[in-house]
Amino acid sequence: MGKHDHRRAESPFQRLWHRLGLAGDNAAAGDLAETAEALAGRRALLARLAALLVEHDLPISPFTLVMAHDCVTGANPRLAELLVQRIAAGLPMDLAWLEQALRHPAQDMAAEQLVTLLCHVRESLTAFDRSTHDAMQASDDFSDSLQGHLADMAQAGADEALVRKLADAARAMLVQASQLHAELAASRKRSAELQSTLEQVQRVADEDHLTGLANRRAFERQFDQALDLARRTAAPLCLAVVDIDHFKRINDRHGHAAGDRVLKVIAETIATLRDCECFVGRIGGEEFGVLFPGHNPGQALALLDGARARVAERRMINRSTDLPFGLVTISGGIVDAVACGDLESALNAADGALYAAKRAGRNRVMLTDRAQRAGQRARP
Repeated sequence: MGKHDHRRAESPFQRLWHRLGLAGDNAAAGDLAETAEALAGRRALLARLAALLVEHDLPISPFTLVMAHDCVTGANPRLAELLVQRIAAGLPMDLAWLEQALRHPAQDMAAEQLVTLLCHVRESLTAFDRSTHDAMQASDDFSDSLQGHLADMAQAGADEALVRKLADAARAMLVQASQLHAELAASRKRSAELQSTLEQVQRVADEDHLTGLANRRAFERQFDQALDLARRTAAPLCLAVVDIDHFKRINDRHGHAAGDRVLKVIAETIATLRDCECFVGRIGGEEFGVLFPGHNPGQALALLDGARARVAERRMINRSTDLPFGLVTISGGIVDAVACGDLESALNAADGALYAAKRAGRNRVMLTDRAQRAGQRARP
């Protein structure tokens, strides 16, 4: 078994120890004794890793250990620079921020380009399907017309030899037209199958793998479309940002696997707003975005507050330990998206209302001042 084959056979934790330099190569273990200097260096590295994680109140996991290692050793200079900037700004370093910081810009750009390409290919297939349909119709019309002309010639008493010759040529053309029709039908069928496959790929690319909701990229695209429609039709459009209250405590007390299950349950509850023609997506770690097309701020507030109440009524149990999670609640902030004019402004304003809800005691939904005034004007 080669060295690379041996590494593939290792467990995730064994690969982590190798990444951190805490496990030597088995082939060399019997030949070289680890020096006291090397041991001291590893202990110092572990102490620095532990200090970084404890200082920022991060859990001990393979993900955070590798992150800390890359920052401390300089293996990921981009992450280290972002961390220094965040600490200098007095902002916390939590798991949600780490996940966002570790997303590579080039990968994000590639994913966005892939989605754009998929849209272009689907548009091209739609145009091809229309052209194929038109060609098939033209082929059918030609065949019908040709058969009609042959019948007219026979009734008119034209020269029998000439009619026979023309009839033979026409029949050959009809055979070719029939073959063309069959080929076009087969091409159209293949086009429909490819279109269906691309739609499935598009859905996967737009879906958050944990909750099944739309991911942030899909949410942003949907916002642009909804805002354009609202402007053209003079219809209201509201946006909400929703956050799980004290979610870090859930992760700390019950573990991240249990935290993921809580995320899924809350996502399912918020997703019921789709029955009211709303669009729901996961836009961050424990943050959700909701679009309310055709709803003024007062109506959006009533809908989202209903979902908030349903979350608060649930009594969830950690099925791994049979321990209750306690009261799990959400808070939200709602903004008049049309008044904001663009996604960034709308998200910032909704975040402001969300933080106001947090400061007011959590487990509540609040409107921005502008949205509140708009809601008051909309009342009958």
